[in-house]
Amino acid sequence: MRQGFAIISACLLPMAAQAATYQQSGIVLETETRQSAWGTGSATRLADTVFIGPDPWSESQEFGGFVGGATSFSYPNPKRIAWNICNALPFTSCGSRPAATLTTRIDTTTGAEASIATSGRAGLELNYALDAGSVGSRLEYVAHADIPGTPVKKGQLVSLTTSAELVSGSLDSQSPTAEASVDVVADITLDVSTTGCVVGGCSSGSANLINVDGFRKELISINPNEINYLDGFLPEAVKLSTPIGDVPTSLEADLVTRKLEFNTNVNNDTGAPGDPNDPKTKKETVVDSTEPGSGLFVELARVDAKVPLLALNGQTNAGDEDITLDGTADFLGLKADIDGLLTYAGVLPPLGIRADFGQFVSGSVDLLDIEVGPTISLFQTFQLTQELMVDLSFDKQVDIAGIGLANSWSGLWEDLPDFTLFGTTVATPLFFTQAMLRSTTGFDFGAEFDLDLLKGNLTVGSGSFNAFEGNFGPVFNVGGQKSFGRVALFDDTFALGGFNTFEGQAMTFRVGNGTSPSQIPLPAGAWLLIGGLAGLGLLRRPKRRG
Repeated sequence: MRQGFAIISACLLPMAAQAATYQQSGIVLETETRQSAWGTGSATRLADTVFIGPDPWSESQEFGGFVGGATSFSYPNPKRIAWNICNALPFTSCGSRPAATLTTRIDTTTGAEASIATSGRAGLELNYALDAGSVGSRLEYVAHADIPGTPVKKGQLVSLTTSAELVSGSLDSQSPTAEASVDVVADITLDVSTTGCVVGGCSSGSANLINVDGFRKELISINPNEINYLDGFLPEAVKLSTPIGDVPTSLEADLVTRKLEFNTNVNNDTGAPGDPNDPKTKKETVVDSTEPGSGLFVELARVDAKVPLLALNGQTNAGDEDITLDGTADFLGLKADIDGLLTYAGVLPPLGIRADFGQFVSGSVDLLDIEVGPTISLFQTFQLTQELMVDLSFDKQVDIAGIGLANSWSGLWEDLPDFTLFGTTVATPLFFTQAMLRSTTGFDFGAEFDLDLLKGNLTVGSGSFNAFEGNFGPVFNVGGQKSFGRVALFDDTFALGGFNTFEGQAMTFRVGNGTSPSQIPLPAGAWLLIGGLAGLGLLRRPKRRG
């Protein structure tokens, strides 16, 4: 029987020292307010100016030349000859002796020379302003810890094996607001100086031919609501603007009168913005000259400005600890109709014409249509890295390894140090996250080109009623896009703030006075094991003799 109880005791001792597992699930940490995408705290604004054009210059050039020149020669002085004769006669007074020779200079310079000098700066000035936009994040963790069975001995070193798991994570961004304007700027001087000579008779002069000082006029400006055109060139009372959005605006010139028209593309059926290549799209004049036109037009350029909307959302992928977002949105597209501009300049005959025949018939035909222009897109990329942190508070002092006596510890949950207890202690964790955001915002510059051969369209009708509409071609098309690369206006890594905290379940560490831990409550299976071992002990008991 004693042997059976010994077996029972040996089996129960490990049960008394069995370790426990701490698990805190549902740790949800999210940004309580929208955070700036360009740094910790509230949103910031970036503005700058970029000059597009040649570097300031200072050059001069000379033209022309001269022939001939000045020549000097010497010959005997007649006065010296007379003086010599006079001096040979007796009893005469001839005065002082003249020079033996005389020198004469003859100038035959003939010709002209001009010098032209210019200096200054001229080009386009791009002014842009961009705010940061905002980001938000939601992270959910599970925290684990392996803790020893309690009670533990007073002064015993307690070691917790901690780990954290990111169950799910998300990151979203709201688009920044962009504004831009393009100004024509010029500071130019042009001076000319000339010198002319005819057989040595010379005269010179100079004149200032050009003196442009501080010229600046706005060509186009874009804000979140509208596009303004030629503000610096139109009379003060005239304003030319169109709503921003998917409404391409075209600039056309009358083929005969050379007057300019700005048109937006509107669908005949719905009145909504339309695709300029759709035969249902008509031209709606925004501004026009009072001078009667010929009804024949060539296209010069198209402007397509949009509000760049970058509403991005991203989730963690399986096995990933980081969240990455990447998006691009169109901002400005300017397409120049090369053949139309060359026609307007008189270099080419008309290769493409749009014609309005009254109010009911309109059409266009292009033998060759070449369009080239820059495109500007806004891009943003984000990468969020995170770690689960904890503020662990003890209701009484403990001796923390490497620190000493303390009532709290703060740091990475997975780096929780060992500590020594001096009495029953309650530890309460307050979880938070340390999130670092890599944020990049900038412009993506590119170019588009299209070459169409033989195309056209014809529309008969007005408004929502169209008796006939159709188009043909192109019989040949070549088009493409080219990227000139990204220019990062902002690129930095910073701490993303604004997250809430989460108070986890408390952990109680009981300290006993004995030399070994007291037994923890036994499960039902343990009692069955005890009964079986006791039965084995009774079976092994020796029988008494008669």
